[in-house]
Amino acid sequence: MKAPYKCYITREKNGVVYSLSFNDNGGLEYICKDALLKWLEGKMTKEGATEGFVGGYDFALKDVINKLNSM
Repeated sequence: MKAPYKCYITREKNGVVYSLSFNDNGGLEYICKDALLKWLEGKMTKEGATEGFVGGYDFALKDVINKLNSM
């Protein structure tokens, strides 16, 4: 069985978890970190690009990927 990419948590006012759902129920949305990493890595343009727009774009994506990996 494949895990869903998103889940939603609804909380009571005191912060206790009230419900967990895989359908949008108006709660806090949480996403699967691995799904986001896979999508970001697919957006990389050229491996090793360091100059111009492409180099800056890839550098920014690598920054985000590194941050997610450190969480």
